[in-house]
Amino acid sequence: MPGAASLIDVAERLFDDGFAVNESLCVKARNRNAGCARCVESCAAGCLSFEEGSLVHDSDRCIACAACVAACPTGALSRADVDESSFTERCADACGLLDGTLVIACEGILRRASGLVDMTKVVSVPCLAAVCSESIVEAVQHADARRVVLSHGPCGTCGKCAGNERAIRTADSASSLLHAWGQEMVVRVADALPSKTRKSDCGFDANRRLFFEEMRDSAKSVAKVSLECALDDATGPSGSEPSLRVHVNRYGVLPRTASPRRNRLLTALGALSASAVTAFQDRSDGGLSEDVDVEHDAPKDGELVGCGIWARVEIALDACNGCRMCAVFCPTGALFPFHTKKGLVGVKQDVRQCAACGCCQDICPTKALTLLPGARRQDIDHGAIRRFVLPKHPAYREKRTDLRCAHRR
Repeated sequence: MPGAASLIDVAERLFDDGFAVNESLCVKARNRNAGCARCVESCAAGCLSFEEGSLVHDSDRCIACAACVAACPTGALSRADVDESSFTERCADACGLLDGTLVIACEGILRRASGLVDMTKVVSVPCLAAVCSESIVEAVQHADARRVVLSHGPCGTCGKCAGNERAIRTADSASSLLHAWGQEMVVRVADALPSKTRKSDCGFDANRRLFFEEMRDSAKSVAKVSLECALDDATGPSGSEPSLRVHVNRYGVLPRTASPRRNRLLTALGALSASAVTAFQDRSDGGLSEDVDVEHDAPKDGELVGCGIWARVEIALDACNGCRMCAVFCPTGALFPFHTKKGLVGVKQDVRQCAACGCCQDICPTKALTLLPGARRQDIDHGAIRRFVLPKHPAYREKRTDLRCAHRR
């Protein structure tokens, strides 16, 4: 039987705000010269700030809107109360009850309509600012939705005043992506709930079903936390993930990890498209490929999509010094270095994995690199790899000379 200390530990974890930062993905934590601060800018409560290169979270001021999680371009932020896989499943269940209409509503408007809405037909979120366009596209594909409505309450009275504005931008971005992949539908923002969400005569049964579903989810959370506490008691606390900001691998680049949200988006777009979109595959070799034939010229035609999601790199070769720091600090691995047997060196860009975080542009010492917003559907469908052959940096030449001399000895 667990002791009192173990029960207290379980209770503390259950009621913890669950906010976590993966510094190996955080653009600002990886390089202090990077200008990304989208999480701080999106926080309506002012509970986030950067101090000495680390993101600091004031849980006392946090209103749990989860806007920062949606705003983070690399997926470095997470909350225990935001389960994106569960969100997709809930969207599918609710959409099935409304014959293809997906209704996502904030807690504010649902509180105002308390007792009048069948909660099984609506997907509840803390704030519409917590919903990103990638999640909407994934939910539409998974739920086979034909219409999406984002319903919000009076944002000015709940402290989450920017929810409506961000929801409009999210809806426009999601609509653009869906149109580009052949889905003729509009994601609409409304200040009211659709009439179909009202309770029917079987409201009692629906509420009872919802009650048991909530109890099931709560039981899962309790079981998960209890197991974690039991493992910590047996093996010692696992602690937080160590910072990877200053540790590079043997190829001279920091660890890279593609955002799970991005991989799910590519999978959803692949299901919507006739062309297969493959998920990110980790380049364990650091991208130092001897093959120079992987370059695909970007199509000259096609409308740019996903301007807030993807970006294309352009490098002014006359200004570049060949240091390849852009590839060293890229958090998602969209930029990676290469060299060939013929002596060519440079960087390649996997457009699909670019998070448009701006890190590469911010840290370029000669300001030779520019990010152009958006990508073409052809690039995403076919996994375009853009290659830039760069001038050799003096340090690289010295390193290669040292290696040749050592080999001769």
